[in-house]
Amino acid sequence: MTTVWNNKSKSEAFSMNTNTNKLLPALVPLAPSQAPKVPLEPFDSDEGLNEDEIDNIKDFGTPAEAPDVDIANPEDKADESEPDIDKDIFAIQSILQSLVVALLTVHITFVWYRNLTQGTSEAAFYKNLEFVDKFSFITEYFYNIVKFIDIFLIEKLSSYSKLLINNTFLKDRTLFFAIFAVSATIANYLIDFVKVVYAQISNKKFDIRKLPGPKTLFTVLYFGFVVYGLIDLFSKGGAVSQFMVANPIYALIVIIIRVAMLYVFTLGGLPFVFFIYIAYYSIVGTTIDPNSLYAQIKDSFGFYKSIYSIVNLKHVFFELQEDSPVKNMFERVLRWIFGKLVYVLLLAGLIPAFKTALELHTPTIKAAFIGILLLVVGGVAKYAIDDDAELSIALKKLVLKA
Repeated sequence: MTTVWNNKSKSEAFSMNTNTNKLLPALVPLAPSQAPKVPLEPFDSDEGLNEDEIDNIKDFGTPAEAPDVDIANPEDKADESEPDIDKDIFAIQSILQSLVVALLTVHITFVWYRNLTQGTSEAAFYKNLEFVDKFSFITEYFYNIVKFIDIFLIEKLSSYSKLLINNTFLKDRTLFFAIFAVSATIANYLIDFVKVVYAQISNKKFDIRKLPGPKTLFTVLYFGFVVYGLIDLFSKGGAVSQFMVANPIYALIVIIIRVAMLYVFTLGGLPFVFFIYIAYYSIVGTTIDPNSLYAQIKDSFGFYKSIYSIVNLKHVFFELQEDSPVKNMFERVLRWIFGKLVYVLLLAGLIPAFKTALELHTPTIKAAFIGILLLVVGGVAKYAIDDDAELSIALKKLVLKA
């Protein structure tokens, strides 16, 4: 039944709203006989909905089929089996960096051991920068810092290392593994420096002041040379020192201005020069002493095997003696342990890389990188630290001749 509303008579057409105290029009339903007649046309199945449309009609209250969505992660996943390429790329970068750091650490260890024990004990790098000393008013502290680092690492540290080996119970193995402990830091520094320079060049915003380096060390050396220069100036006397004594306030102002200006110049250029210095002596190394053991065997044997054989040539604690079987056994065990220690440390350094490789989503890439890591470890064991009887005999003959 259709209900149609109509106003009452004028006296009954309004009702009072109790909330607002206003008159409102009152509506009443019409009688059924007064409702308008609307004819209903019969449903024509030929012109109406087709069967597919009828099948798709849902009863009221029936929910539509929800898409298959992970409740924990509401984002739709097109294909769960599809590998996450972005994660694989990030993981591959991590593996490659770990691999480069590990190999670079081993190489730096061998090179710096050769620098300190088999290389010449004469610093030569700073001599290539003697031309800047002509502008000493500007480059004084820069040149002095480079010279100090070069002489300390090549001459002083070399003499200290040889003193340690020849006059204490700490032999070549101790020095070698002490260098190994520092080499990982050097390797990471070199890689970080290259990454920073590459990022600055890519962004076309090269800023030499933001290059990584031991800036605290540079600052300490800088002010150390400032104080040393002032002491040296007063000790020599002369017109300048006399003027400074006679006019201390003006002299102090001039010194502060000069020190502040040269500090920016010196600390700006040192990181780049320091990187070149460390990279050269860590990858190439110093000139070889012609009287060293390495100089006499390097043409016949590989670089790494020759150095590592020299490292393990002498005893750890005891010389082997016929009447001391217990000491001999203890010494042989220690020699075997130290002989394989580089292999163990390399494996330990590559454990994070192996874990990352196992987490790769693409099976082919996963297998490839696991194979590469195993080849690297096997190659180092075979060509760097594997025992070579012929090499050992050659070294012992050279030692006996000496």
